[in-house]
Amino acid sequence: IPTLNAGYKTYGIYLDGLQSGATIYNNSIVYRTAGTGGTAYGLYVKSVSGLKFTNNRISNPGMVTAGSFVGAYFNGVLGTDFKFNDVLSTGPILSSGVIVQVAGSNIALRNNIFLSSMTVSVSSGSLIMDAGSTLSSDYNDWFSSTTRNSFIVGSTAYESLSAWKIATSSDLNSIDANPLWHDPSAGEEDFHPL
Repeated sequence: IPTLNAGYKTYGIYLDGLQSGATIYNNSIVYRTAGTGGTAYGLYVKSVSGLKFTNNRISNPGMVTAGSFVGAYFNGVLGTDFKFNDVLSTGPILSSGVIVQVAGSNIALRNNIFLSSMTVSVSSGSLIMDAGSTLSSDYNDWFSSTTRNSFIVGSTAYESLSAWKIATSSDLNSIDANPLWHDPSAGEEDFHPL
């Protein structure tokens, strides 16, 4: 990803209006150059149907140093599978940080590893979803090293994976354990377990 600029949004993969479906797999979307940004998106998907996003890596290893970061953003997306992906975001103080954001969409999140270790000044969430979206989510690892990350649906926040499971019956087989990647830092990106 190129150097970030506070006046612009930055996108790793940007899809808008794809209605015939597609499979995107085996990609690394990595922020390797430090910078301040307006909003940096690893994956931005809008008005898309039938997308299969599998075996990809979205990584912000502390390179986004100001502004906001969204790992995967879905808006008006139907019948989409987000499976077997790694999403990492670490870093200093951001105004907001979100691992997955869903608006007006119907998606499946399965068998992913989501790691968040962001310090934010305004808001953050492992998952932020509007009340009009539907989500089928299970067998994920939702790890956060900070207490400000949560699962948010509409105006209701669940401050832990266990609270999210109880309230929504989602992610019943998911965990919140550190994946212990060998070295996910910029330039290394070694996501093998220790």
